[in-house]
Amino acid sequence: MKKYIVATLAVLVFSVSCSESLTFKNPQPEGAESLSSFPTRIRGNFFNNDGESSLTITENAMVCIYDFDMKCHKDSLPDGYILRGDTLITLAEFEDPANNQKVKFESGNYIIFHQHVVDTVFKISGSAVLKAQKGYYFLNEKVQTDTNKFEWDVRVISLSKGVVNVSYINARNEIDALKPIVESPADSTTFLPKTTEKRIWTFRDEGKMDMVDTFYRQR
Repeated sequence: MKKYIVATLAVLVFSVSCSESLTFKNPQPEGAESLSSFPTRIRGNFFNNDGESSLTITENAMVCIYDFDMKCHKDSLPDGYILRGDTLITLAEFEDPANNQKVKFESGNYIIFHQHVVDTVFKISGSAVLKAQKGYYFLNEKVQTDTNKFEWDVRVISLSKGVVNVSYINARNEIDALKPIVESPADSTTFLPKTTEKRIWTFRDEGKMDMVDTFYRQR
């Protein structure tokens, strides 16, 4: 699923471990028909105001792209990398040497390097079921729980006035409590990305990255 990703950054915007999220025995909402594709109204390219992530929704998949700078001590590199002089070397066999990059050195033997992550966060299949109800889209993914059972992890996507919101279901009554969303021509509203100064991530920040959950349709 992941075209390029550092092992220590596995917890990203759409990635939450089974122990942290509620799971269900069946895809949700029960009784709602499964969809074979994402409806046209929600497809498109979306950006997040952090300037570090974007979302693309196609006919049958959702792909999130992350671009950010990472800071770490030169003696504590992510798995799969070594530092030779001022060049960060990618060791994985499937990686192209073109991914090797020059790093910036900072005081205290710290380095800064760029990360480009392409993550297919959802692709419709037998173990990834898309459903719709009340104007919401439910991404059901089969996961293995701590008790070695297979259940369904559920995320909810909504689109209103060009803004996509992504969230997890954290209580069993949340689905019934959702207020209906009515389709509107304003759903096609587009926005221009804002130019913001990007932060530099450290390994201690990675757990905070799943807080990104709002995307704007890109003009």
